[in-house]
Amino acid sequence: MILMVLTIGRDACTGQLNISVGNNIINGEIVSQTVSKKHARLEVTDKGEYILTNLNIENVTFVNTLCIERKQIIQGDCIELGAGHYQLSWDVLDRFLPKFADIKPLENAWNNYKIEERKLAIRLGRINSLRNLSLLITPVSGLVGGFLYKNGMEVSSSVVAWGLFAILGFILFVISWHQSSSIPFQKEVIENKAQEIYKCPICGQMLPLQKYEYLKMSHRRCPNPNCQAYFVS
Repeated sequence: MILMVLTIGRDACTGQLNISVGNNIINGEIVSQTVSKKHARLEVTDKGEYILTNLNIENVTFVNTLCIERKQIIQGDCIELGAGHYQLSWDVLDRFLPKFADIKPLENAWNNYKIEERKLAIRLGRINSLRNLSLLITPVSGLVGGFLYKNGMEVSSSVVAWGLFAILGFILFVISWHQSSSIPFQKEVIENKAQEIYKCPICGQMLPLQKYEYLKMSHRRCPNPNCQAYFVS
């Protein structure tokens, strides 16, 4: 999808470089008379691609010394207009071009964050199972003690058996309680670690920990109002 179209040419009255973006027209330095009024068009796509088109068969446009009619270019390519080889500066174009932020490295950061989050959820499930087991041991210990007593075991022995089960249940409960209390801190550590990476590559603005696929959606931009770079991957 085309985000922006720049029409590049020469002002017939002043002889200045003329760049128009929509209804905005900016004049620059004096250029060669071989540059026509509407010489070339630069299209910018939402994927961060630049497509340069020579607008008139009588014009001549060069990219890296080769004459072109239409060509996808990259920043840093040498663009020359007209037979006089007027070199168009990327510094001038950058005043108009949108900023693009390559967010591909954020995909690994998001995937690692979800992996760690799932590990924590699994651990919490195991802790809850351990806690439930500890609560189950107490009534089971009473049943076992009663069963042993009915089958001829001395009262003291059945009490010992019940006590051992009760102690085991208490130990399991304490372990599960201690481990579960650390879960919120571990979750915070995981989020902070991910947030250190999950930032706009241009300005460093922290991004919400949301799905990477959401950041890849068309026209997604940096939330920093002073940046507003388009996200590309």
